[in-house]
Amino acid sequence: KILSGVYQKDAGEILLDGRPVEIQNPRHAQELGISTIYQELNLVRPLDIAKNVFLGREPMRSKALQWIDYLKMYRETQRILDELGVKLNARTLVRNLGVAQQQMVELAKALSFESRIMIMDEPTAALTEQEIKELFDVIRALQQRGVGIIYISHRLQEVAQVGDRVTVLRDGC
Repeated sequence: KILSGVYQKDAGEILLDGRPVEIQNPRHAQELGISTIYQELNLVRPLDIAKNVFLGREPMRSKALQWIDYLKMYRETQRILDELGVKLNARTLVRNLGVAQQQMVELAKALSFESRIMIMDEPTAALTEQEIKELFDVIRALQQRGVGIIYISHRLQEVAQVGDRVTVLRDGC
């Protein structure tokens, strides 16, 4: 939560590209290219995928008239979904998606911020074995693109499958 800007650090140092940074808040973390996908998904179920991906930062056709460029929003969301290998339509309502598909929407949202670091908190908690395999395929593709993944899990066998390095924390140590 410190890396994602929810809490302020009280000691230590955070280096990004070899330079110290002070992460002020979640928006600042996103501006730095850090996205977090929490175990509790943060989507608006009555909205479609594209509106969830760009919620609060919709592309505008005319800033003066406050016209949203829906064509650009749907096209960009579909591009990200296709890039992830997710077979979903950007116009699909989130309430019609399963948990694994909703998680992919969260990944698409993180990628729309051009995230360089993704923190994934217990991403497989509610997934089937097949859905876990598909998630791991997406994680490997992101790693190939140079996206850093911080994968938080109690399931150590999963960590061994996706991790290059492992840090074990127990009771804060």
